[in-house]
Amino acid sequence: MVRSHGPRLIDVVEGIYSNLEVDHPGRWLARVLPELTACVGWNRGGYAHAYDLRGAPQRWGISWPIAHELPPQVASAVMRGFEVSPNAERRHLYLDAGPAGTFSEHAGKTFDEMPGEAGASARMGVRDCAYVNATNPDGDGVLFCITRGEPGRLDARLRSQLSMVAGHVAAAQRLLRSLVTGTASLAAIFEADGRVAHVERPHETSLSILRERVLAVDRARGRLRRTDPERALASWHALLRGQYSTVDRFESDQRRYVVAYVNEPSLLDPRGLTSAESAVAAWAARGHPEKVIAYELGLAQGTVSALLSRAYRKLGVRSRAALIARLEAPTRIERVKLDHNADVLLFSAPSREHGALSALTPAEREVAVAAARGEDNRMIGKRRNVSPATVARQLASAYSKLGVSSRGESLPEVVAT
Repeated sequence: MVRSHGPRLIDVVEGIYSNLEVDHPGRWLARVLPELTACVGWNRGGYAHAYDLRGAPQRWGISWPIAHELPPQVASAVMRGFEVSPNAERRHLYLDAGPAGTFSEHAGKTFDEMPGEAGASARMGVRDCAYVNATNPDGDGVLFCITRGEPGRLDARLRSQLSMVAGHVAAAQRLLRSLVTGTASLAAIFEADGRVAHVERPHETSLSILRERVLAVDRARGRLRRTDPERALASWHALLRGQYSTVDRFESDQRRYVVAYVNEPSLLDPRGLTSAESAVAAWAARGHPEKVIAYELGLAQGTVSALLSRAYRKLGVRSRAALIARLEAPTRIERVKLDHNADVLLFSAPSREHGALSALTPAEREVAVAAARGEDNRMIGKRRNVSPATVARQLASAYSKLGVSSRGESLPEVVAT
């Protein structure tokens, strides 16, 4: 078993957000990695890199890994392993891994059993790692790997605490990216004692909860860190109401301010869900427990449960496997010309059933899109000047080609814009 270093993890979280307004992504990653490695305590060093598994597999990639107390060739070994791994394995290792765990437990193998490994693990004395997988709902994120010479396990407490850290890393990475690109959205600025120094429209209505966030983080970093560090970590949620992150800003006279930014999770193709439902559903599909999602979004666990239930109902699914299938990112997008000079886009997910999209006739496409919009057979028939029975036959043919069995099931699969 790995001994928990939970009391130090609150320091890691503080380090994740420190100097974020002036940091560079590579420097930020290199600064957080050794702090996190020391907390796990496997004493073999570690590496970290960003990844992007959004969209079609040919676009997937990872950044050049940053290594700490490991031979420099670990970076090229990691890159080579990613490049030669099948798409299904890459998806499993990154998108299905959950926020924290060990490689050997999740993959069912050790590093030396991976494709393209060619003995590199044996030469470096590394066969397993504890990981912190800071993923966003849309499929990009940051992976930290703290290595070990033999297969190991994380105790439940440390796994839970590392899952919290993963939420902070994901939030900080999103904010850092927006700060670097100049797209960060300022919400408010507070004095160190919680007094409002500035607020942007339309965030005036959020001032009271933002102020409480400022004071709660100060408590976590101050008195709670000294008296109850585990409670301090648990109280410092990665986001506030799924929307805001706060960071310190020091002026030239060392006066401290707390800046609140809008920092909502990155989302792709919400398929009729609200942004909150989409974030909760996507993280659930990534294997995040409801308790972890609540921490990541800064919501009550009961709220997360309700959002997930609504997402299940809207998507017409009853299991996590079905949820994952419904949320697959489209890999084929087809523009279709309809009557009256209208255009629609047909999105198909990367599954066997949707290869038949191109086989739909123009009439079948039009009625399928109309059904996806919520129109009934009578409305569709009246607009197309055909009988409801004709519409029903065309829909039945379209459903058969699309591999779905009902209007409700087709809605997430055929999206009109």
